[in-house]
Amino acid sequence: MYEYLALDPERGFWDAAALVHVATLGYVLGFILKNQIGLRILVLIATFSYIGYYYFHPAEPLWGAIYGSLLILAANVIGLTRILHGRVKFAMPEEQLMIFDAMSGLRPGQFRALMRLGEVKRADEAMTLTVEGRHPEHLYFVTEGAPRATKGGREFGIPIRHFIGEISFILGSTATATVTLEAGGHYVQWERGKLRRALANSEDLKIAFEALLSRDMAAKVANSIQIERAHPERMLRDAEPEPDLTAVVATA
Repeated sequence: MYEYLALDPERGFWDAAALVHVATLGYVLGFILKNQIGLRILVLIATFSYIGYYYFHPAEPLWGAIYGSLLILAANVIGLTRILHGRVKFAMPEEQLMIFDAMSGLRPGQFRALMRLGEVKRADEAMTLTVEGRHPEHLYFVTEGAPRATKGGREFGIPIRHFIGEISFILGSTATATVTLEAGGHYVQWERGKLRRALANSEDLKIAFEALLSRDMAAKVANSIQIERAHPERMLRDAEPEPDLTAVVATA
């Protein structure tokens, strides 16, 4: 096989020494790229080129250098696999796909990390998630059911696929409303202290999660405005206004 990689007229056109230039070019271009996947693919090409060079160019293969390059190759493949796993929904449990779609903005890897910190549960009977004026132990995300909130003596419904207790979690304060969930409801819960520690140790996850909570609160405000516009008569019922936007957003 060596004769096909030599510049000597008796051996053919290609020279195995050219592989070192291919490898160098691969490393240079890879380190210029910001894209991690592109970088690692170029480094893979460069590593293969070095292995070819170490095998074909010397009088005898440089096995020590080849084995070292194979280790680098294996580490790169593992890293590339982890990056791809963090960006695709492949092998994600079916029960989590709906939750992932509801938590728009999270990458699959961030979502998996978040779900490892929480628990997916079903309410066997009607339950209270938060109590107004008390510190909740958990942060919730309701996926099925009909959550109801009571704030200052007023009761109103909360759309599903929203967080419960997010304002209390962000501010570290007591719950601003009492929220209940009917029997048969499904939800995800996170122990607040555990979640805070995990976010403190991962700046990337922290930024993504805080942005997710911000979008969730904005969606609650938008939903509240749509309801008021569709049913303006509610604002005049009994000469008392319905819960204001703050009450709708501050569900815990």
